[in-house]
Amino acid sequence: MSTSSQSVVSVVMITYNHEEYIKEAIEGVLMQKCDFEVELIIADDCSTDQTQEIVKSIIENHPNGSWIKYTRHIENKGPTANAMWILSQAKGKYIALCEGDDYWTDPLKLQKQVDFLEANEDFSICGSLAKRIYENFQTQNDVEGEAGVFDQKDLAQRNFIPTASALIKREHVVNLPSWFTDCPIGDWPLFLLCANHGKIKMFNQQMVVRRIHQGGVWGANFNSTASITNMLALFKLFGIIKNEFNQEVNNLLNINYIKQVKKLIEFNLKNDDFKPIGSYLQLCFKKEKDLTQEMKQVAEGIVEKIALQQKEVIQLKKLNQQLIDSTSYKLGRRITGCFMFFKK
Repeated sequence: MSTSSQSVVSVVMITYNHEEYIKEAIEGVLMQKCDFEVELIIADDCSTDQTQEIVKSIIENHPNGSWIKYTRHIENKGPTANAMWILSQAKGKYIALCEGDDYWTDPLKLQKQVDFLEANEDFSICGSLAKRIYENFQTQNDVEGEAGVFDQKDLAQRNFIPTASALIKREHVVNLPSWFTDCPIGDWPLFLLCANHGKIKMFNQQMVVRRIHQGGVWGANFNSTASITNMLALFKLFGIIKNEFNQEVNNLLNINYIKQVKKLIEFNLKNDDFKPIGSYLQLCFKKEKDLTQEMKQVAEGIVEKIALQQKEVIQLKKLNQQLIDSTSYKLGRRITGCFMFFKK
């Protein structure tokens, strides 16, 4: 990295209890080869492990440690509030994202992305593919993201931008809307807001690594509790953002909202938890007819499952009555009665 001022990138890194990963995340930034100035801002959300000690050691011993601006919050803010805080600290023309448990592998990542955005003013986001690794519970590695040119409508249908790969223009996130504070997931709505101002370029290269582990805020589903937590987070997110953009994008977000309700209904059906299903169905059937049509199969599944359970109850009652009426049961009752008499 050079200290010349052709352009400036602020790398923002939120972290919480990332002692196993933070060193690699920081080194991925410090290895960048750029002809512009870069600042690395780290916001530690009151970690209770050795994250702070590791960061301070890098600042003191790394030749480029002076580029790091480190803050450890006194009280835990939570991921979204911490992300909003760190974005407000960025001073660069561009902002690059990298959470403390991910890392960069391409030393020219920032240079390639800045060069592209400088040459293409009609783009507001530049990202890349990510190598996704699973730790402690799986061995396979795979690729996350999609390569190509996209727009806001594409992003409304799915989040194809790995967070650690994204470079955005700071001017588009200076004044975040009030609803952003309530979002349980920050990266997707942040990208949607940026995409209000331009297209999205995704390089067909794996420039970063995304770790999926049990300590991650958003990762794999390790059990039913984690699964329902993730589904509820997306349900809440779509409920917040589904009417905040233009009509075409809002329609796509509303469809996503209904699909998430459908997943929640199916999950509760699978776990025989009928209590929340009524409220979810009400949400679906308040929507337009074209949206309610895709819920027809789910509704039929609910009726079928209830009918099956009723059939099982009737069968159990019938078997129970057959047992009571059987000669062996009556004989057993008499023998038991004799024993109880003698016992007394």
